[in-house]
Amino acid sequence: MFNTLDGSVILLTYKGKILLITQNNNQLRPTQETWCFISGVKEDSQSFEEAIVRRVANLTHIELPQVELLSRWVYRERKKYFYRAQLTDKDVNNIFRDEWQAIDFFTAQEIGKMQLTNLTKIFMEKHKDLFQELSPIQTPSYSTFS
Repeated sequence: MFNTLDGSVILLTYKGKILLITQNNNQLRPTQETWCFISGVKEDSQSFEEAIVRRVANLTHIELPQVELLSRWVYRERKKYFYRAQLTDKDVNNIFRDEWQAIDFFTAQEIGKMQLTNLTKIFMEKHKDLFQELSPIQTPSYSTFS
């Protein structure tokens, strides 16, 4: 049984870039993609950490040995647990993508020009210091949410 109220979100980085995912199975509008961090909900018997590790494995086939909890936050009356992990060359070389799924790495400046989910914008605003470390020039600000 899944707890649909609470969930986890993870920032995956590789060589200073940020992994984002989009699942666009709408063939009529292939250019209107909304990008996001990988997120997931936990099963009753799982911790939030286990849930996000499972979700990353399901979507990418990457087995994360550990993740770092960055913060806990309430968004629209739902608890969100924000995590971070750094990927290795082996992880990146073995990423699996479904045909309806795009997974790619971007700089913070590139992400600032993309259509993002609200939760992704909130994550970036809440942890802008991390994005400043990754890309010190012109880190985007998401203080206004649509």
